[in-house]
Amino acid sequence: MPQPPLNQERIEFEAPPYGGNFIFQMVLMTFAAIAFQFAVNFLLPFGLWSNSSLSGQLARAGFGNITNVSVIPGGSFIWNDEVWALVMAGPPPVPGIAPARGALATRGTSSRLIAFDRQTGKMRETNITLSPTPLGMIVINDQLWGVAETVVYRIEGDQFITRHPFRLLMNPTKPFNYEGRLAVIDRNRSDVFSLLTFQDGEWVDEGTVDVPASGILSPWYSPELRVVSHPQGTLMFYSEGQTLLFREGLNLIPASEPASALRPDNSQPANVMNQLKTPQDWISTTIAANWGNSWEVTLIGDEFWAHSNPTPYTSTAVQQYCYQRGSWQRTTPMHPPEMQSFGVVGGESGYLVTDDLRLLSIDGSKFQQVTTGTPLSERLRTVLKLFGMLFCYLLSVAMLVLGTTWLMKIHRRSDYLFGKRTMTQASILRRAVARAIDLFITVFPSVFWFSVMASVHLNMNPQLALMGITNPVLIVLLSIIGMWIAGILVLSFMEGIWGITPGKWLCGIRTLRTTLRPCGVTRAFARELMVYVDSVFLMTWLPGVLLIAFTPHWQRLGDLTADTVVVLDTTNTP
Repeated sequence: MPQPPLNQERIEFEAPPYGGNFIFQMVLMTFAAIAFQFAVNFLLPFGLWSNSSLSGQLARAGFGNITNVSVIPGGSFIWNDEVWALVMAGPPPVPGIAPARGALATRGTSSRLIAFDRQTGKMRETNITLSPTPLGMIVINDQLWGVAETVVYRIEGDQFITRHPFRLLMNPTKPFNYEGRLAVIDRNRSDVFSLLTFQDGEWVDEGTVDVPASGILSPWYSPELRVVSHPQGTLMFYSEGQTLLFREGLNLIPASEPASALRPDNSQPANVMNQLKTPQDWISTTIAANWGNSWEVTLIGDEFWAHSNPTPYTSTAVQQYCYQRGSWQRTTPMHPPEMQSFGVVGGESGYLVTDDLRLLSIDGSKFQQVTTGTPLSERLRTVLKLFGMLFCYLLSVAMLVLGTTWLMKIHRRSDYLFGKRTMTQASILRRAVARAIDLFITVFPSVFWFSVMASVHLNMNPQLALMGITNPVLIVLLSIIGMWIAGILVLSFMEGIWGITPGKWLCGIRTLRTTLRPCGVTRAFARELMVYVDSVFLMTWLPGVLLIAFTPHWQRLGDLTADTVVVLDTTNTP
């Protein structure tokens, strides 16, 4: 017997309020906006803000059209009354990737020497190309020396003489002056650090140096050891990536002593972590030393100076320290130069060679530009860079907002119906201008206050770092958060009661519930907080714009959360 037919209900789906052309054009514009935002955030800071005369200087120096120069730490010095620097040319640094350092940074590369006039800062070509690149350069008894793992260079005029010692260096330090002789400290595969001096074309083992070896035998990274000589002796610096230690003297164990006389910390890498926490005779410094950073210590006059680039992943400001009264004092000026690499020159006067081929003199806590032409102060460079990046950011937002507004005007209806009432939904352009005004009211005071307080506490009073700066910083941060929350609460109260904020009032739009009634303070507060999700904490407005473009009632995530819509204000009064 046949079964009766089942009752089947007909299911109808609501067609989206836009067509295929709108989707295709929005996708194209989205990819264009992403490409432009990527260029602004990652590419422009490494090219647009560089010294405009850099390409010309590099071309004259024989580097062609390459737009980035890496100054090798330990390769800057004063010789024949000029400031010399050892540099490598290459592609611009990749954002987010730390540059290599030590022997790895120079292995298999070539470099050349450039010279600066100490009075005018004018750079000249020396026609000296060294391959492989030396780990460092040093002047001893008016002779210029360079040391690589397999080669020792001696420079005479515009020529150089190479020597290939029988002993190959494994993980050498940068060269230094030891009792009037060229010297390095080399670490072998057993984590033993040996003092080697260059005599009659060969490396001579003088003995073992007491170093808190890390035991990391990685081909990609090895601990860095620096030695600075002065008339009264030597100062040693050791970095294992996140800690920077120093002490006076080499604590040399002569090579003539038997192997059993070696200290356990040189022969037993298993005790590494305990030794690094409390190394004998080593003192932890306040100098920042992170993975892959650039740092140099040199003797200027009769004082030791240290310069560090704490964060190598971006072009950051150089930090400066001076060794005074038994401790390192931070003496960084308020507007230090920003660079990926640099070289420091010691002697009676100090100089800083930058990666955009400028020469700066070190005068106490100031960096004075020596390079002639149309020099810009570091403060002006910083201001121009910030304004330039802000302009590009605003330009990318304007392109996204104007393009989406135009496409929605062509392809979508702006009417919003609820019951018998019909309202016109606000365009993205109006909403963007209103949001910019409101953000200026809430964010700008907090940023301004942070800038002022950071400048006062961190730059004008560096000694606070040694006096417990944590409390002032905590007070500043809490006050900034308080100002920001207070601004959001004021806007939420106005929007919840009257549906407007200062920006919406000026742009003639209003926020209402989907029932076209006031949304209330709680919903308005949630809606305001979701702005930072829609914009990925103000970095890109693409998520919020796409939601408005494709949702039926032009709602971003904050509107969907609070059940609100933004419409034209027909009364324009609270």
